[in-house]
Amino acid sequence: MVLIFLPLTTQAEESVIVTGTAPLMDNVINSRQEAIDTALDQAVMNTVKTVYPYAEQIRETISPSDFIQNYSIVQEEARDGIYRIQIEARIDWRRLARKLSNLGIINSANGEKILLFFTLPEDIDFKTQILSFWQQFFLVFGFSPVYEEVLTREKISDYAFQKGIPFIFNLSVNTHFSESGEPSTWDLDSTPELIYTTYNETIFREHFKHKVFAPDIEKLTQTILYQNQNMAYEIVPKLSGWLGKYKRKGTMFKLVFTGISKYKDIFN
Repeated sequence: MVLIFLPLTTQAEESVIVTGTAPLMDNVINSRQEAIDTALDQAVMNTVKTVYPYAEQIRETISPSDFIQNYSIVQEEARDGIYRIQIEARIDWRRLARKLSNLGIINSANGEKILLFFTLPEDIDFKTQILSFWQQFFLVFGFSPVYEEVLTREKISDYAFQKGIPFIFNLSVNTHFSESGEPSTWDLDSTPELIYTTYNETIFREHFKHKVFAPDIEKLTQTILYQNQNMAYEIVPKLSGWLGKYKRKGTMFKLVFTGISKYKDIFN
């Protein structure tokens, strides 16, 4: 199963491209439908796994049809006893976030904007994969990710303030050959930082350092993506817990001011 993300739009429903397979049976129509059903199911479950590694435990409570708006066929073929079909599906991320919130897995951000900023090695091109992964992560959480290619580190806070974006996710990744001198060994340093800009509050910040074996750039990129998934799992409980408190603060505010109809009722 391959999951590919298309460029973000301003809509809540974002497109994903997935490839589903099924055994090729005498009735090709049945094989085709099974491949489509498999692709749609995995499209949703794979996104859930971004924030919840035990997604298989809740598979029976999540129906793909509830979260997929529509889909179109990209390409299909029947070969070597397998029917393969690639589809482009539109997912309602906010509805999925609400479902996971109702299941007690996460607290949803309810559409709040978050600015994504990355500092990555210039000699290794994996920005597309990193960007796609974190876009997916925050979409599942109910955020509306914002990414601007031309921003610099010095300008991200000002940009977030000017655009009224209350959250910033800043990820720094550094790779270099290991100082140990071991062949095909890399030192990987990553620092994810999640900030609530309204009060300049750091929700999560931690430095991760690993020594990894990678005989080529492709393997190194795969390892970096794997480490990003692990970092995401570290962020989930902190972010979900913070969003829970964030919601309760809002509820308390509403309760305090219930029944107040005049300005003087507050200050007199």
